[in-house]
Amino acid sequence: MGQPQYGMPQPPQGYGQAPGYPPPGYPPQGPPPGYPQPQQPSKPGFIKSLLDISFSTFVATSVVKVMYVLFLLVGALGALAGVLGGIFSIISGATSNYGGAVQVGMGIGMLIGAPIGLLFYTIFMRVYMELLIVIFRIAEHIGEIDRKTKG
Repeated sequence: MGQPQYGMPQPPQGYGQAPGYPPPGYPPQGPPPGYPQPQQPSKPGFIKSLLDISFSTFVATSVVKVMYVLFLLVGALGALAGVLGGIFSIISGATSNYGGAVQVGMGIGMLIGAPIGLLFYTIFMRVYMELLIVIFRIAEHIGEIDRKTKG
């Protein structure tokens, strides 16, 4: 006995086939040749969506990427400022005539805390942006369901 055959049996070549059509027993792959292809509804451009007073389209899903990058840049600049502040605080405390142990301790704390703060800030901003995207996608899908059920 041979190996079992899985899937649909293959008809002989040329058997019952019209040009451009699938073999008999196979589901159609799309409209036959010569018929118009179905058009996906086009989304309005960014500026048109931005000026849409009815709020029928959402711009947040396209703007959130830019916002995330900007928030990351602000966070990185803040962490860089914290590290530089820590270095300057250590230098200031080490050269102080009145004993700068507090400044040195604060500087070391800033050197350690700034990158950790950047990590938590990045995680928080990522989760927040994903939450925004999920909310807007839910709204888009509910709107699509509403349009399909109303006909």
